[in-house]
Amino acid sequence: AARAGGAALLAQSSVNVFGEHMGSGSGDGHDPFSGLRRLLGFDELPAGGSMLVGSNSRFRAMLEGIKDTDLARQLESLTELCEVLCMATEETLQTFSVDSFLPPLIRLVGFEASAEIMLLSCRAIAYIIEAIPGSSAAVVHFGSIPPLCAKLMAIEYIDVAEQALLTLHKISIEHAGQLLRARGIPAVLSYLDFFPISVQRTGMSTVANMCKRVTGDCLTLVIESVPQLSEMVLHTDGTLAEHVCTSFCRLVTSLSGSKDSLEQIAGQGLIPNVWKVVSSWLLSGSGSEDKKKEQHANANFGVELVSQLLQMLATLSSVSPKLCALILSQPDVGQVLRSKILVERLEAGGGEPSGSAAAVAERRRSSMEHSSKSSPQLLRAVMALTSALLPVLPTMPPRDTDGGKAAAGAAAKKGGKAKASGKTAAVAAAVAAAVAEGAALEREKKADEGMEQWRQNTDLLEGFGEQLLEAVLSMATLSIDSTVRLDSIVALCKLCYFMEQARIDALLPKHQVCELISALLASEGAQLRFAALLLVHDLMCKAGEDWLSLFTREGIVFMVQKLSSSKGKGVAAGKREEVRSPLSLASWAARSGASTTGHKGNSLQEVNEATLAAMLDFVCDKFFPASSADGEDSDEATPVVRELRRLGTVMIKSGEKGDEKAALASLAAIMGHFESSATVSTFEMQNSGVCENLMLFLARKGSPSGKDKGKAGGRA
Repeated sequence: AARAGGAALLAQSSVNVFGEHMGSGSGDGHDPFSGLRRLLGFDELPAGGSMLVGSNSRFRAMLEGIKDTDLARQLESLTELCEVLCMATEETLQTFSVDSFLPPLIRLVGFEASAEIMLLSCRAIAYIIEAIPGSSAAVVHFGSIPPLCAKLMAIEYIDVAEQALLTLHKISIEHAGQLLRARGIPAVLSYLDFFPISVQRTGMSTVANMCKRVTGDCLTLVIESVPQLSEMVLHTDGTLAEHVCTSFCRLVTSLSGSKDSLEQIAGQGLIPNVWKVVSSWLLSGSGSEDKKKEQHANANFGVELVSQLLQMLATLSSVSPKLCALILSQPDVGQVLRSKILVERLEAGGGEPSGSAAAVAERRRSSMEHSSKSSPQLLRAVMALTSALLPVLPTMPPRDTDGGKAAAGAAAKKGGKAKASGKTAAVAAAVAAAVAEGAALEREKKADEGMEQWRQNTDLLEGFGEQLLEAVLSMATLSIDSTVRLDSIVALCKLCYFMEQARIDALLPKHQVCELISALLASEGAQLRFAALLLVHDLMCKAGEDWLSLFTREGIVFMVQKLSSSKGKGVAAGKREEVRSPLSLASWAARSGASTTGHKGNSLQEVNEATLAAMLDFVCDKFFPASSADGEDSDEATPVVRELRRLGTVMIKSGEKGDEKAALASLAAIMGHFESSATVSTFEMQNSGVCENLMLFLARKGSPSGKDKGKAGGRA
């Protein structure tokens, strides 16, 4: 008790002393903090520093004024509320009640008697969303969207409509779905042209937010605005056009699984306008100054947006053959896409690049590598569209063959084992077989549609293929991006399957194709090997005699048979090294990366080890029946190989016998085969043993220029 009494006495004396120094001359000596408040400029605050109590009473007065029927007091209270909310901090808003203020504010949004009250009410709602995190949910809950949309559907005061649009934009950031269902897109677009360009940009950004939430059920809320949006793709303001393009990209992504919905959206002028924008951008930076002036104003779009537009066109092409034909009918589709794949630098005098084929290929290689490094995202989008514009390939091997049935059975058996064991394994296998059968039927249906699509648009697709065939082959051979490479390979497989033999023979460099097939067969991925087998199958079906000899010389027949004998599990590394193509396969595999997984956009069927094994057996049985014996009649022994082996044997035996003339004649005959690169392939050289025979001959014979040197070489 004594200690408590002493503490109280000390506290009272402290207050008295503090009051003498800080409260003197203030007229309120009973408040020890009055002087401090006066020095800090807070004389108007309540005694004791109770800021929360003061702000609470101030907000209460504002709320009462807003609810009052006196227009002057309502206007004064709304003005004060907007000023406070605009300058408010987290501390000053601790006593602000969102639930109390929103209902009267929303009611005043439709107060037709005073335009200023409606304007300040809309502005206050926007300030509440900005100043108080999470308040947008309450704004939507209390029904602010319908009256705000009404101000846009029937404009009476332009400043009120502008503020309503800005408020709806803030709501759309977190609640775009509710705004969409309240017919927000038609409301925003109704009189958008009446607003300043900055407000128009905000309105289109609001529409873009709503397009993310569109589903098939609410398509009717959007479809009536699609023609207007399609025209706005070509708007002269670049930022506004970007928002429009973003809206369509999000819309197509949201409805990518609905063919009918996409046809309704893209069939109302969207594709021609989008292609004008995309082609203008892709062609910018090339051509004369007059062409640059003719290019569309939106050629300053960013790489990311143009890539999104190309991906959108790819999605439309892959979903609907009708939309695919519409895209192909646009001006210079193949030429524009080719210009971004093969960035060829023409000679100063114009025309095609001059020089040898190797020099031209090297220039194209460096150009494509430069293009890929500068804009890989754009290159992926270009190749995705190129592949999607071509019809779907049929299922291989055909399901009515033994290989197709074996692949389906193996897949079903594998699926059944993965899901269950024991008595339930049979049920699981049956379910997996049914699923596989359904997927195969669905793909066959799409393949039939693809054949019909090619027949109906033969001229368009043939012209497109002629422009892109060389570019696709070059990209499939040289690209180091796994996504770009896979799309290129798929596009090449489609072109080789659908195009006529005469056009393929005229446009396709055979040795480059063999080089690519060899590289794919030497890879570790089942999908890439399967693509190689597709190319072999399609080319053999079109011109078997012409390609068989080339495939044999390049070692492709030998590699396919080896893979078939090992049932798709691959061969030893040592064996793979024996069948390398003119370019190092190890180097190609290292550059191309390890990823062989497909992605949405390329239409190569799902491939597993069972499918690969079935395809290997199918190709071997149809085109490459295995030889019955090894040695001279083996698949490795082409006529050139047998001749080189014979000459090597004669050369060594002549050297051992000392018949220098016969040895030199055999050596000259061997060297005669290598006068031209087209005479002996790398595979034939490696399998003929010519290098080993030459080393053995030189080790035994030495230099044939003199007897002493010959004896020295013989002793060595």
